[in-house]
Parts: sequence; C-alpha cells; structure tokens
Amino acid sequence: GVEMSEPLRRMLSMENASQGEKNAMEIRETVKQFQRHEADTGSPETQIAVWTSRITVMQLHMKSHHKDYATKRGLMQLVANRRKMMKYLKRTDPDKYSETIQRLGLRDVISLVPPKAFLPAKAALAAEAKQRKRVQMRDNAKSGRSKGRGR
Repeated sequence: GVEMSEPLRRMLSMENASQGEKNAMEIRETVKQFQRHEADTGSPETQIAVWTSRITVMQLHMKSHHKDYATKRGLMQLVANRRKMMKYLKRTDPDKYSETIQRLGLRDVISLVPPKAFLPAKAALAAEAKQRKRVQMRDNAKSGRSKGRGR
C-alpha cells in the first residue's frame, strides 16, 4: 500500500466519512460478497443483498424519523422490489435462493403457489360449473349426440 503520515491517515479514515459515504461503502462491500464474477452488479442475489442493506439503513432512519413519509414510501418500494426479486430467484434457482436468504439472515416467506382464486367462492364455483358444462357439450357434439335427443 501507499505510505501515509498518521495525521493524513486519520483524516481519510472512515470515522470521518459522512453517513452517505459509509452507506455507499457498505453497499460496495455487499456487492463484493455476493457477485458471481468481477463486474457483476445485476445478478438477482446481488440485487437482493444490496436492497437488504439499503432497507436496513432506511429502517434505522425511520426509527428516529417516524413521520418521514417520503422515506417510508421509498422503503415500502424497496421491500416490494426485493420481494419480487426473491420470488423470481426462488422460481428460477431454488438452491441459490436458499443460500442467499441464509447468508442475509432473512426468513423464507415467499410462496410460489398462487391464491386459489381472486373471485369470491360462489363465483369460482359458478365458473367451474360453466366450464364443465362447456366441456360436456363439446364432448356430446363430438360423439354426435345433441342436447335433448336420445337418452
């Protein structure tokens, strides 16, 4: 490394860095830990890790500034983006997903099973009955029988 005098080293140390510089440094370290290759900044696990460190910083900010609604909105967006990326990673590479959440200390709350239906139960049952009727009529038409003839 480069030899520096003691006063210069103290002046340039991270102790004197602004919070923004410290956060940026933390994100760079996170990227180094999770990247697949030297120039990788966009792989799902790297993005999830970066978002997680940003979320942590924003949560600390929200503890002391609980009425900062703009930051709260940004935090909610980050959480949603991370959740979407985690869902994508779990769907495409479950092993990498498990490794990533374990390394980040996150819980596995992503479900890949879609909800039963977005419709109320009665509407869903009616739609199923309608579909069965369509299939039955199609099958009857193929076999040459029409509705109401030849029992």
